[in-house]
Amino acid sequence: MRKISAKIIAVLGLMAFFICSGLALVAFFTSKKALVGILKETMPKVAEEAAVTINDGIQNQLNTLYIMTELDIMDVLKEENADYSSILEFMSNEAKRAGHKQMALVDKKGRAIYNDGTIADLSQDSVYMDVMSGKEVVTEPEMNAQRTGIIMKYAVPVKIDGVISGALIAVRDGMELSEFAGRVKFGDTGEAFIINSKGRTIAHSNKEVLMNVISAVNSGAVDLASSASLVVDTADTSSSATAASVANDTPDASSSASVADVTPDASSSATVSTYTEGESNKEGGLANEIGFENFTKVQRQMTEGVMGFGEYKYHGVSKVSGFAPFEKFGWSIAVSADKDEMLAGLKDLRIAFMYISILFLLAGLVIAY
Repeated sequence: MRKISAKIIAVLGLMAFFICSGLALVAFFTSKKALVGILKETMPKVAEEAAVTINDGIQNQLNTLYIMTELDIMDVLKEENADYSSILEFMSNEAKRAGHKQMALVDKKGRAIYNDGTIADLSQDSVYMDVMSGKEVVTEPEMNAQRTGIIMKYAVPVKIDGVISGALIAVRDGMELSEFAGRVKFGDTGEAFIINSKGRTIAHSNKEVLMNVISAVNSGAVDLASSASLVVDTADTSSSATAASVANDTPDASSSASVADVTPDASSSATVSTYTEGESNKEGGLANEIGFENFTKVQRQMTEGVMGFGEYKYHGVSKVSGFAPFEKFGWSIAVSADKDEMLAGLKDLRIAFMYISILFLLAGLVIAY
């Protein structure tokens, strides 16, 4: 009789254990799926909001330049042998106030005068030519001529009596875009980064990561022969990215290299989405070299202007990422965080399910006994 009772207790105990364990597993994976679903919905929206915020910061710089172009002091562009002493003082004061590295006023012939009195010929400069066609220009972060720092250029046309008579250019610290990205917060491990239409990392909230990418570029892992400017048509706000080396003889005003690239063939005219399999493998090789794993898929979607969600690893740490495009600039921003942090609630849930299963098992054994 005791043997039969023992068998019944064992059978009921095992049934209770498997039922509880099965229900716990179903509940766990259902909860995980729901949590991941929430991340897939919320993280791209966070990235979209970040893109709007950063876009506003960039546009504020352009708006300030536009206000300056409306001042009477710009009338010097109409005069053949104008006295530029007043405009030099004006630009120097504005550069100091706004934190610009340099400012320049360029006439219709491409003759540029900088706030420090330096004169340069920008007639063949791509930024100048785009501005003279009626476009506002924001260059991507790029190395300066001396390769000692990173700069960005903001340039707008100067109109006098409704006619484009020159260009006003402001040169700023190229790490400013990374500072904008650094203001994006998402959890404790959240960080943001920006890539351009060719997959180049042009800003990162973690400057150490960005400098690692720059070091990989400067080590010769990629072709440094290209740089990119972003051009925005002020009439229809459409944008296009052009590969162009910005030639200039003044300090901090020119560059021949994009600051960062996670692809080995930075000089290619093809976008990442049109890479062949071999090129993609090379791209992954450099990404792996600087610590990224399975990043190619996320990168491709970002370069295609997709708003979405993806996963990858950085130095072995699993990351979840939401991304959204800068429609005006042709860039894309991603907000990523450690997957373990985002799914931390599941760990507590798993422990709770384990205790509940043990509790029900004990209860079943007691009832059976």
